[in-house]
Amino acid sequence: MPARISSSTSISVAIIATIAATVAMLWLYASTFGIEFSRSPSDWGVFGDYVGGTLGTLFSFAAFVGVLITIRIQDQQLRHQQQQSHRDELQRLLASTSSNLDGWLAGSPPNIPPELRESMEREKFAASTYVFLRTVGRIRLGHPDAVGTFDALKTHSSEAVRSIGYLLIQELDQLATCLREYENAEGSAAIASIYKTRYRLVATWLHCWGELRLSELAIQTFQTEEEMKLLRQQFAALTTHEPKAAANTP
Repeated sequence: MPARISSSTSISVAIIATIAATVAMLWLYASTFGIEFSRSPSDWGVFGDYVGGTLGTLFSFAAFVGVLITIRIQDQQLRHQQQQSHRDELQRLLASTSSNLDGWLAGSPPNIPPELRESMEREKFAASTYVFLRTVGRIRLGHPDAVGTFDALKTHSSEAVRSIGYLLIQELDQLATCLREYENAEGSAAIASIYKTRYRLVATWLHCWGELRLSELAIQTFQTEEEMKLLRQQFAALTTHEPKAAANTP
């Protein structure tokens, strides 16, 4: 948008300058030789020479400036199209990475250890990968509801998280890289915010496990450190209020 405004301003200035110069040249001629219409062809010939020698050169210069402005506008339009094409490609890559993440998170956790799978079946703990990560993340951060989670989930969750975590971390790192490139390309801030918010908790559950390591860019992009602090404060508040709630229960 600023480039278009600059080009429009340049064209307006060039037109105004040309008109002003034309008026000035005609006024100078009229003030010097008068404004009476002559019937002599020689007088008109002299006037024609004057116009050709002054305004002709001015119009030629104005035409040259117009060509330069046209070239500049075309160059700006080409750069704008290239930037838009780059943003569109990044948006497609973001959507593809997001689709891969959603597929992993919606499915059942792969490579679950036999002991944990048997316990999950006994406890009827049928969960998607997202629910599984949320559960083990809450265990790690001390959520009060996680205290009663069956022992096998606590004992074998590290191995299970590692089996799926590395795959998710690769996708999250790629998503963070795409988001940085998208923002550098002046992509929509609203779209970038949607992706960051959508996967912030997933990145936080993985990051809080400690054995898995997101890239520094992913940690900054999804603000996992800040989210972990906020969750710990919320869980601590729940733990503090829990005894009071139990005391008021008949």
